[in-house]
Amino acid sequence: VRTADGTDHEVDVIVYATGYNITFPFFDPDFISAPGNDIRLYKRMFFPGIDKLVFIGFAQAVPTLFPFIECQAKLMAAYAVGRYNPPPVAEMERVIDADQKKYVGHCVDRPRHTQQVDYFHYEHDIRTRELPAGIKRAELRRRRVREAA
Repeated sequence: VRTADGTDHEVDVIVYATGYNITFPFFDPDFISAPGNDIRLYKRMFFPGIDKLVFIGFAQAVPTLFPFIECQAKLMAAYAVGRYNPPPVAEMERVIDADQKKYVGHCVDRPRHTQQVDYFHYEHDIRTRELPAGIKRAELRRRRVREAA
């Protein structure tokens, strides 16, 4: 990581807290930005087409943020150790659209609600559908790598 004073640092993780205004002053806006507080993230975590970058906590979670973050942390941990893979970009985009409609479609169209989510539905989906499907995708990927070797 190169900081504003021009020095370079080796880091393992960057944690950046944005509050309700999603901004990324350390990214070029052409790379990742959130105009109008809107960012398209698969399962509110993965930016389609960019590997090894995970966002945690970008939600207006009902009833509270803490269990939502714990749920995301479990998915991120599985991803970090190679046990979970997200789907291909086209599927991610399709699911992002469906999730937006499900979670935000009934909300007032304001920047505060761009990342609205009902924790109970979100957690159930991650636990019963997304994590098992991602584990299968990761296993298939490992099998293909072994077969190609």
